[in-house]
Amino acid sequence: MGRSGAGSPAVPRARGRPLGGRRRAGRRRDRGRDAPPGRRAAGRRTARRRAQPPARGSAAAARIAGGGRHDARPAARAGRRPRRGQPVLGAGPLGRRGDARTLRGNAVRSGRTDGGAARGGAVITGGPLLLPVPDEPTVCLEIRVRTGSSEDPEGREGLACLVARMIVEGGTARRSWPELLDAWYPLGALPEARVDREWTAFRVRVPREHAETAADLLCEMLVEPGFRTDDLERVRLAALADIRHRLRFGDDEELAKAALWSLVYAGSGYAHPVGGTVAGLEAIGRADLQAFRERWYRFRALSWGLAGAVPPGLVSRLERRLADLPGGPAIALSPAPAPALRPGAAALLVAKPEADASISVGRPLGLRRGERAFYGAAIATSWLGEHRSSVGRLFHVLREQRGLNYGDYAYLEAFPDAGLRQFPPPGVVRRGQLFEVWIRTLPDEAAPFALRVALAEIDRLVAEGVPAGDLPMFRSFNARYRFHHEAATADRLGHALDDLACGLRSEGHLPRLRRLATELTDDEIAAGAAAAMTPDRLGIAMVTGAPERIALALERGEAEPPAYRTPKPAAVHEADRRYLARELVVPRGNIAVVPVEEIFER
Repeated sequence: MGRSGAGSPAVPRARGRPLGGRRRAGRRRDRGRDAPPGRRAAGRRTARRRAQPPARGSAAAARIAGGGRHDARPAARAGRRPRRGQPVLGAGPLGRRGDARTLRGNAVRSGRTDGGAARGGAVITGGPLLLPVPDEPTVCLEIRVRTGSSEDPEGREGLACLVARMIVEGGTARRSWPELLDAWYPLGALPEARVDREWTAFRVRVPREHAETAADLLCEMLVEPGFRTDDLERVRLAALADIRHRLRFGDDEELAKAALWSLVYAGSGYAHPVGGTVAGLEAIGRADLQAFRERWYRFRALSWGLAGAVPPGLVSRLERRLADLPGGPAIALSPAPAPALRPGAAALLVAKPEADASISVGRPLGLRRGERAFYGAAIATSWLGEHRSSVGRLFHVLREQRGLNYGDYAYLEAFPDAGLRQFPPPGVVRRGQLFEVWIRTLPDEAAPFALRVALAEIDRLVAEGVPAGDLPMFRSFNARYRFHHEAATADRLGHALDDLACGLRSEGHLPRLRRLATELTDDEIAAGAAAAMTPDRLGIAMVTGAPERIALALERGEAEPPAYRTPKPAAVHEADRRYLARELVVPRGNIAVVPVEEIFER
C-alpha cells in the first residue's frame, strides 16, 4: 500500500550475502546498487540501477575535480502502477528535468504571510509558495501541517501518523473509501502522506488538466475526514504490521537506525518511531483522531505550495477551501527534545536470532542548516561517507579494501528509508538531528572491529581534517552533485518548503551548500567536522544475533581482526593493528539488550 508515515515496505532483493554470513531479512535489497566487487547483481532492479559517483582516482573523478560533467543520475523512479486502495505519489509523467538553478529562481510567494510564532527557526505561513513551470505536463501540490510524531500524546504513540494515514487511506464525511478511490481513479493520481517528527506533508502530482478536481478532492480529505470505525481498524492493522513485521523482521538496518534515535533521545517525543508503538496504536480511538486533528490541523499551521503548470485561479480556489479548516492561531510545538546521552558511550543491542550485525552509530548534532559550520561539516561528511557512493573513506576501508559489507555511509541529518533512496527526501526538517554513521550488515564476529574502524576514521577526520589532496575533488563534487537532489519539480517544491521552515528565505539550503562548497576555507571545513563529529557522547545501536557476545566485547574493550577469505596486502594488516588499538569500552550499565519481539512494543 502507499506509504504514509515513516518507512516503506521491503522490496525483493537479489540473492547472495557477503563473507558467507547468514541470510537475514531486509538485506538483499541493494544487490544491484552496492554489491561487493566481483559479484553480479540479479533481478530486475539491476536494469535500473542508480549510478554512483565515481571512485576516487578514476578518470571520471578527475573530470569532477576539473569541473567536467559526470554521470551521477537521480534515482530511478519505480514505474509500478498503483493498485486499487494504495495511495502513492500522484501518477503521471515526472517533473521536467530542467536547470534547477533557473527553476528555483522562479519560486515566488503568493498570498499573505501570517506571523505565527517561529520556533527553532521554523516559519509558520498561511500563504502558498509558487514554483511555476509553464510547459510542465503536471501540477504538484504539497500541503504541510506543523506537527508530527514528536507531538504524539503519551500512551498514544503513533497518533500523528495514524491521523495522516486515515486522511489519505480512509473516506471523507461525504464519501466512503471505495467511493473516494473511484473519484481519484480518472485523474491518474492518488495523494500521499509523509509524517516526520515535526511536519506532516500531503502531496499529490496530477496531470495539469485535472489539477482543480484533484485539489478539490485533497481539500475534502483534509477538511472533512470521515474517521470511520471500519477504516480505523483497517489502517490500524496496517500500521501494526509495519512495526511487527516490516520494521522488526523485514529491515534490520532501518531497525538499527530507529533504535539509535530511541537511545539518543530516550524519554522524548523523538524516542519512538514515527509510525508509533504497538501499545500506542492499539490504544488509539476515534475520539483521539478527532482531537488531534482539531488541535493541530489549523489553517494558520499550514505551509503549502504549488509547482508545475499551475492553472489560473487554483491558488484562490485552494485558499478558500483550506480556510474551512479550524481557525485560531497555530499551536506551538513542544520544546525541542534534549539528548539523553551522557558523556561516554552507550549501546542498545536488539537481539534477533540468526541475524548478522546491522549497526548505526551517532551523536547529537549541535549545528543547523544556514550556519557556515554546518556546511563545513557537510563537506567533511561527504568525504567520510557520501550516501550510495564509492568515494567515501568508510566505503574504501571497510568494503573496498576488506570486503566486510555492502557499503558504509555518514549523515548530518535524518535520512528515512536510506536503503530505498539515492537522495534524502524533503520534509525531514527537525530541531534535533544526529551525526550518524551507517555500517551496513556484516557478520557478528566482525562488528566490534568495524566499529573501531569507523571511530578511528572519525577521530582522524576530527584531528586532521579532510586530506588536502582530496578537498578539491569533494568541493567540486558537492558544488555539482547537489543539483540532483532537485531533479524533479516535486523535489524542488519540497526543498523550497524546507527552506521556509528553516527560515532560509534569501538563499536556500542546497544553493547555499553548492556555493559554500567552493568558498569555505580548509580550516572552516575542519572546524565544522570537529563541531559535528567529536565522539564525546556516543550512541551505538545494533541488531545482532549474538547480543551477549557483542555486549561482552564492548564491556571488555575487545575486538578481533577479521578472518579474510582472500590474501590482503601487508598495508591492510598493518592498518588493522592500528584500528584495533582504538579504545572502545562501554560500561555494562550503559549496555541494554532488548529482544526484537519487545522493541517498540510500548
